[in-house]
Amino acid sequence: MSTPRTALHAAARHGGRLEQRRERILEEAERQFLSRGYAGASVNEIVRVAGGSLATLYGEFGSKEGLFAEIMRRRASAMFDSAAAQCPKQPKSTHAALVTLAQRLLDRILRQDSLALYRISISEGPRFPELRKAILEGSLPSFVQNLGAALVELGVARRRDCAVAAEEFISLVHGQLVFRAACSDGQVISTKCRAKHVERAVEAFLRLYPPSP
Repeated sequence: MSTPRTALHAAARHGGRLEQRRERILEEAERQFLSRGYAGASVNEIVRVAGGSLATLYGEFGSKEGLFAEIMRRRASAMFDSAAAQCPKQPKSTHAALVTLAQRLLDRILRQDSLALYRISISEGPRFPELRKAILEGSLPSFVQNLGAALVELGVARRRDCAVAAEEFISLVHGQLVFRAACSDGQVISTKCRAKHVERAVEAFLRLYPPSP
């Protein structure tokens, strides 16, 4: 007969194995989405390579759309956390802080794997309503919320309209540059071009949202 402590340890081991399996499923799913596209990726093949079962995959993510949405949500969170972590804690000015934040975000967005997932979202979202819903109602709102909170801290947005400010900021950072990169065959956007684009985006944003005194 197991003691409460033994049962607790067993539950912890089971939870650890489940988390490891979850990570393997996400890693393999991302690899397949990037190499085969959304429609071409197979949940059966993902489970075969990653281990576990379809029951585990559906229990953790609900569906193939949910699996893709979780990958996008984690990437959006990592993108923002990485950009925010590299911003100076005491910037010389609001302008300088926004330039740093925009530059870090743009660098992550222009990575080849990020562009590949962006293409999948644009090209396959209209054909798969659940995929579109998972992105627009799952991963995107979390990113917008985090970015909006950062803009409130910098004094360029009010809490009640910070989501709108965040959407306008990321739209300016995207601009035509990300569209051109997504349509290219891997051509790298130069550092000089990125810096000029970011500077213009921040100047335009600050005309819409001048810093509070």
